[in-house]
Amino acid sequence: MPILQASLSFGSADSVHDHSPVSSSMAVESRGQGTARTGFLGTLSKKPDRVVLNPKNPAIKEEILKMIVSYLQDEGYNASSMLLQDEANVRRVEIKKDEQDRRQKGKNVKKAIVDGDWAEVEKFLNKSPIKSMKSFLFYVYKQQYLELIDRQEFQKAFTYLTKKLKPFEGQHSQPEEFKNLCYLLTCKSIADVDKEWDGIGAARARLAAMFASLMADSELTDLSEDLAPQEVPPGRLLELLEQAVEFQIASARHRPRALQSVTTLARDLDLFAMPNALAAVYPRAVP
Repeated sequence: MPILQASLSFGSADSVHDHSPVSSSMAVESRGQGTARTGFLGTLSKKPDRVVLNPKNPAIKEEILKMIVSYLQDEGYNASSMLLQDEANVRRVEIKKDEQDRRQKGKNVKKAIVDGDWAEVEKFLNKSPIKSMKSFLFYVYKQQYLELIDRQEFQKAFTYLTKKLKPFEGQHSQPEEFKNLCYLLTCKSIADVDKEWDGIGAARARLAAMFASLMADSELTDLSEDLAPQEVPPGRLLELLEQAVEFQIASARHRPRALQSVTTLARDLDLFAMPNALAAVYPRAVP
């Protein structure tokens, strides 16, 4: 029998009240693996471990919308349902356009790396929401520094080293690399430190390939999260709400045996349990 459409039958008489004569206001409630304790310091709580749900997952968002649309239709809110679907379709078009724009910007940045348009590259990296791009900025700065060394512009290279690369010294995974970059200021050629150095053009091409790989990885991550949403069965939203109520009942420490109706979803279910001290005085009041 659906929970939201009828009364609920709770646990046995053995679970009606606690076996210790303490007041309910000082009781320690346990839900799953979480606990909540109320005392003169206030309420101390620990949330139970939960299954990871990413509310930003596009497929999850799509399924939630479908559940809401289905519920609106079932309840006769057809105009609202149609309006929501139209707005969702517009949003899908906007998301697709944003994705196309991001890919085009990626191509432009790759070309900018090859051409040495570092201002354009840094502008993209500083604004990019992709976390790996913040680390990639170090390699962009390193490339510009190496090019100054290759052209034997040592004064500019020293200034660039202290201004741009120095802040990365403690963050980089290879601390010796910064020392090697400093050592280049005393060398006649980059090849004295980097035997694989084969010129500015080849180094830019490798950097561009590295950038393309990072962009591809981020797109694969997006695709893995952007899986096609599943078909939503009728009444799925109410079914999930029923499961949530059932979980709260199953997780409660005190489960009265009397029937109790669910009258609100605005807050967690509050199952009343009379303390033992009062239950002995008012036995008929024990649910």
